[in-house]
Amino acid sequence: MPPPSNRRSFRDSVLVDAYRVTNREPNIGRAETKYDNAAATAATHSETITSVNQYYSANRNMLNAAAKGFASLEPKVIENAISKFNETVKIVINGLDALAQVHPFIKVAVVPFKLVITLDMKRRESNQKVIALRVQMQDMMCVLFQLRHMKDPDSEGPDGKTIQDRMQELIKTIAENIQKCGSACDAYLKKSFLSRTLKSQVYERRLVEWASTFAEHRTQLEKALAIHTAIGVDKANQKLDIQQTTLKNIEAEMTRMADIFKKLDTPREKEINKFLEEHGGAKACIEQDDLLTKLIAKSGESLTGVLQRSTTKGTDDSIVAARKKLLKEIAEDVDDVFKKNFEIFEAKMTIQYEHIEHMMDRQGKQIMSALLSGAHERILDADLQRLWKEMGWKGSVKARHFVLALRDYFIDQFNIATVATVSEDLTNIGLLTPPPDVTACATEPVAGNDQWTLDYINVGNVQPIIEVIDDDGTGFISIKEANTFAAERPKGWTLLHWLAFWAKGWQRSISRYQNQIYLIIQEMHRQLGNVKTNNRFIVDWYLFSDSFRTIEQLLRSTQRVDDNEQINSNLERLTELYVRSEEERLERNLQGVDYNIDSPATVSVITGQGRIERHVYPLLFLLLRHHLRIVKAASAHILHINELDHWAVSLDSIVTIVKQRAEALGASGYKTLHLEWQVFYRLIWESPDSWNPSENSIAYWQDQSTERDEGDDVYAEDALKLLYLPPQNTFSYTPIDFDIPPFQLNSDSPPYPDGLEGIWTGQCHTPGSDGARISVQGTLMLRILSIEDGERLTGKAVSPYGTADAFGSVESTGRESKKVIITIYYEGLASIVYCLTGKYDPATQTIEGTYEVDREDVKVIEEVGNDDGGKGEDGIEGDVTHGGRESKEKARKTSPRPPNGRGNDNSTTGHHGNPTFVLRRTPPELYRFLYSQDERIRNPAKARWSFACKSALYLVKKRTLEMVVPS
Repeated sequence: MPPPSNRRSFRDSVLVDAYRVTNREPNIGRAETKYDNAAATAATHSETITSVNQYYSANRNMLNAAAKGFASLEPKVIENAISKFNETVKIVINGLDALAQVHPFIKVAVVPFKLVITLDMKRRESNQKVIALRVQMQDMMCVLFQLRHMKDPDSEGPDGKTIQDRMQELIKTIAENIQKCGSACDAYLKKSFLSRTLKSQVYERRLVEWASTFAEHRTQLEKALAIHTAIGVDKANQKLDIQQTTLKNIEAEMTRMADIFKKLDTPREKEINKFLEEHGGAKACIEQDDLLTKLIAKSGESLTGVLQRSTTKGTDDSIVAARKKLLKEIAEDVDDVFKKNFEIFEAKMTIQYEHIEHMMDRQGKQIMSALLSGAHERILDADLQRLWKEMGWKGSVKARHFVLALRDYFIDQFNIATVATVSEDLTNIGLLTPPPDVTACATEPVAGNDQWTLDYINVGNVQPIIEVIDDDGTGFISIKEANTFAAERPKGWTLLHWLAFWAKGWQRSISRYQNQIYLIIQEMHRQLGNVKTNNRFIVDWYLFSDSFRTIEQLLRSTQRVDDNEQINSNLERLTELYVRSEEERLERNLQGVDYNIDSPATVSVITGQGRIERHVYPLLFLLLRHHLRIVKAASAHILHINELDHWAVSLDSIVTIVKQRAEALGASGYKTLHLEWQVFYRLIWESPDSWNPSENSIAYWQDQSTERDEGDDVYAEDALKLLYLPPQNTFSYTPIDFDIPPFQLNSDSPPYPDGLEGIWTGQCHTPGSDGARISVQGTLMLRILSIEDGERLTGKAVSPYGTADAFGSVESTGRESKKVIITIYYEGLASIVYCLTGKYDPATQTIEGTYEVDREDVKVIEEVGNDDGGKGEDGIEGDVTHGGRESKEKARKTSPRPPNGRGNDNSTTGHHGNPTFVLRRTPPELYRFLYSQDERIRNPAKARWSFACKSALYLVKKRTLEMVVPS
C-alpha cells in the first residue's frame, strides 16, 4: 500500500485502526493486517535508524576526520590523513553497512567501494598516492551519512520526489566510477616501481582526474541532499548557489590534488626524476647500458624486479631484457592499459560481489545487534550462543578453552538426548519418571545420529580446529571469528559436521591434493619429449622457474595421513562433498578471470576468506592442471614465446602469498601451527641456501592413489581455445635486403676487394667486471657500399638488433693505414646510434678500435628526420625510420662526430676500460668458426688450423647439399 501523503495522517490512521482492532471481535481482515505490518515495519525501521545514529555518535571523531579528507595542504594534515586511512576506512565501511540497512539503494555504491578498499588492503605494497585517491573517495562516501537524519526513506522532498528517486542514478554513476578508478589503480600498482616512475606524469595526471571526479560527485550528493532537506525554497536556492560555486572550482581541485601528489613523492622518486632530467629523459637512459644500470640501481629494484619475473629466458642478457620491457612500457598508451586491465578487474569484482553483499547484510545486522544487546546475543549460531552464555565469556576466549568447552557442551547435549529417549520409553510402558529438569531441557537436543563426530572432536585434534577458527592466529577466539566459522559451513551441515571435517577430513583431502599435484608436475616433465622442438625452450624455462621450487618445498613439507587409518563413512562422504564443491567454486572463479591470477592481491579474490593454507592445495591443483593442458597443446602447435610467461605469473602470485604467509608464521611463532607448515617455514626461511636439487622430491614420487591415475586429465576442448596468445604455426620472416655475395672457395677473384668496400664481419665488445669481453649486440655484418670523394662512406649493417644504415668518413693516417669513423643507426630503434672509430690495416684486413653510443648523433638524425616526421610525446622521438630518401641523404651529408673520449654519461664506457670492436673480412657464414683472442694468443698455429679445417668441412658439406638439392 502506498504511504499516506503526510506522516500525521498516517500515524492517525494507524491509531484508529489499532483502536478498532482492540474493540471488536478477533477476526482481523486484510486491511487491518496491512496496517499492522506497516506499524511493525515503522517500529523496526525506527530501531534501525536509532542503531545507526548510535554507531555514528560512538565513532563521531573518526567519521568527522574521514569526512574532512585533506582539509589543507599542510604536510602534517596530508600525512595524518594517509597514515590513519586504514583505521578510519574500516569505521566508515562498517557505518555504511549499517546505513544500507536503512537505505538499501546506496548498496549499489557501497559494495564496489568496499570491494576496492578490501583489494587494496590485501596488497603487500602500499602506495601513498593511491591512498590519497582513496581518501578522496572516502570523503565522497562520507556524505551519505547525512541520510541518517532521514527517518522515513519514503518521505518526499519539496518537488514530490523521494530521496531514492533523486539519488539513484547518481549512485549508479558513482559505483561505475569507483570500479573504473579501482581498476586504474590496480593496473598502476601492477607496474614495477621504475615503470611507474618513468611515466609518473602520465599516471599521476590520470589519478588527479579521478580525484576531481570524486570531488564533483561529492558536490552532486550534497546538492541532492540540500534540495531534499531544505525547509524553504529560498534556503534551498542559497545552498544550490554554494554548490554552483563549488562546481566552478573543479579545476582548482585538480591543481590541489596535483600539489598533494607532488608532496608525496618519495626521495627515490625525486632522485630518479632528477637523474632522468639530467640525462636526456627516460628513453635516453633506457637505451644506454650504463645509464640503465645506474637507473635501476637508483630505483632500489633488481633486474628481476624490473622484469617482474623470477628468472630470465634462456641466456638473454638481463639488461637487454629490461631495456626491451621498459621501452615497451613507456611507449604503451596508458588508457589502453587501463582498458585491458578493466576486463580482468571487472571479473574479480563479479566473483566477490555476491559474497561481499551477503557479508554486508550480516555485518550491518551484527553492528546493530552489538549496539542493542549483550555479548552472547551477538553470536548467530544457536549452539555457540548458548555455550557463550553458559560460560559467561565476553568479547573473546582462549582458543583451546573454546574447543574443549565446545566438546563438553555437545557431550552434555547427547546425554540430554539419551535421558529424554529413556524417559519416553519408561512412560510408554507405564512407569513413573521424575519431573523434567527445566534448565537442562531449555535447549533442543542435538541429533543422535551425529554422535560419531565426537570421535574426532577430541584433545588430539584440537590444533587443526583452533587454526581454522582462530583466523588471525592470536590464540583467542573472538565473537566475529566464531560467527564467521559457523556461517561458512556448507548448507545442510550441522556445526558438529563442520568441526569433524576440520578435525580430520581436511587433512585427508590435502594428502590427495599432494599426490595429484606431484603427478601433474611429473606429467609436465614427461611431455617435454613430445612438445615441438620450437616449444622445448619455453617449456623448459617455465618448469625451471623459482615458483616450482617453492611448490616442491610445500609438497615435501606436507605430512600425509595414514592410508591404513579407517574413518567413519559419514566423514568420508562429507569430505568428498566439500572437496567437490570447493573445487567447483574455485574453478568457477578461475574461469571468471580466464585462469589469470595477475597479482598476489587477486589470490584472495579467487579463494575468498581464510588463510592461504586452507586453499593453496586445491588452487595449485586446478591451476597446474590447466597449465598441463597448455603444455600438451605445445605438442600440436608452435606456442608464442610469451605464452607460458603469461601463465607463470599466476604461479608467481600464489607463491608470493605463500611466502608472505611463511614469513608471518616466523614472526608470530610458527611452532603453534600444523607440522607441515613448521617444516615449510624452515625450508623457506630458516635455511634458504640449503636447498639441494638432489633433494627434489618430484622425480622419485610414487603415485599414492589406489583407484585411478589422479594425474591423468582427459580434456576434449580445442587446444587453441586454451592459449592466451595466438600460436605461431605459420612460419613468417622479414627478408633482409643486404645482398651478401656467397663465398667461393675456388674463385679466381681476389679474396678481398681493393680498399674498404665490401663485406665486414665482427662484434662490439664491452669489458665485464672480471675483465672478459662481452658482446653487446651479437655478430655485426657491415657492407660498405661506396666511398665518395675518397673520404665519405655509406653502407648497410645487420645485427640481432635489426637492419641499420651506416655512414661515416675515411681519413688517411699513413702510407696505407686509414682512420675510419662509422656511424650506425638502427631503423627499428631510431635513437640507438653506434659511433665506431678505428684503424684500417690493409695487411691484416681488419678495422679495429673503440665505439660509443653518443646521444648527440641522435639529435643530428632527429633534426633531419623531423623535417618529415616530428617528435613524439616526450620530445625525443624523431621519425628517422620513415623520413624518406631526402632525409636520409641529408643524414649522410651530415658529418658524424667521432667519439671524443670525454667519458661523459652518454658513453657506454664500462668500469674497466673502453668498449672495443673488431671487423674482419671473414665471410659471415664462416665467422662462427673463428678462433677467440685467447686461443690465438695461446697457440696461433693451432687456432688458424682449427679455423681452416672447420671452414673447409662446412663448405664441402654445403657444396654437397647444393648438388643433391639444386636451387
